[in-house]
Amino acid sequence: TPPSDISPDGSCGGAKGYKCTNSASGDCCSYQGYCGSTQDHCSAGCQSAFGIC
Repeated sequence: TPPSDISPDGSCGGAKGYKCTNSASGDCCSYQGYCGSTQDHCSAGCQSAFGIC
């Protein structure tokens, strides 16, 4: 079973504190609180506490 802090819905950080690493949506957590793997998700303002930066 995967750890429960992996994002089930593509959101990250915030109140729920979901992480993007190994999530289906992508490994990076954008500054807006969404998981993804594009440069927008992984660059300026990304949240390294909740995903790859």
